[in-house]
This record gives sequence, C-alpha cells and structure tokens, in this order.
Amino acid sequence: MIEKIKNDSGHIVGTYDPERKTFTRRIQGSRHLLRSPKAVCMDESIYLRLGELGCEWLVVEDVESGVTYRARFLLFEEKQFPINRGFGHQVGMELRFWNKAEQAAKDSQPLLFFEGAR
Repeated sequence: MIEKIKNDSGHIVGTYDPERKTFTRRIQGSRHLLRSPKAVCMDESIYLRLGELGCEWLVVEDVESGVTYRARFLLFEEKQFPINRGFGHQVGMELRFWNKAEQAAKDSQPLLFFEGAR
C-alpha cells in the first residue's frame, strides 16, 4: 500500500511505494528547487524516514516544467549536503547528479530518461 509521507508539520510532501521502493514528490520548481547550487532538497527527517523504509529510488516531478528527476537513494546518500536556509535542517543533492526526463508532448506517452548522472 502506498504511504503518504508527511513533514514534521504534518503536511503531505510525497508518497512512498514499498513495492517499487520509490519516494515520489511533486513540486513547483520555481519555488522548491534550490537555485545555488542548483539542487533538490528535502527535510532531513524525511530523508531519515525514507532510509528506515528501505527506499531505493527518489523521483521528483516538477509540475511547472514537466521535468522529472530520478536518482538512486544510495547516490543521494553519497552526494548529499546539509543545508538550512530558514526552512529547518535539510539535505540536498545537486541537479547534475539526477537523471532528467522531459514529459512527452502527450500525457499518455511514457517519460524518457536521459542517461547523465549515475
């Protein structure tokens, strides 16, 4: 069963699929992507919770641009950096380490992931 993942304030920030071992989060890139360095961040408590759940994949869908970022949890673990810019303790990973996919013109077509970062 898919689990809703909440932050410390109780807001749902994404979902975790235990069968696929995947955390999925939908964001507005203009508000939620770190600008310098360009990165995806999450609350440290969520990161720790995902580790406890045995998460293997992170998927971040930017609803504004149609871009989806995908990375292995172990890579995030290896490349992460701590950050606190007024939103509490967070961890992030630069965009250059994420695989990036652009949504096809029609919503019914699958996403195509480009090999970039490992």
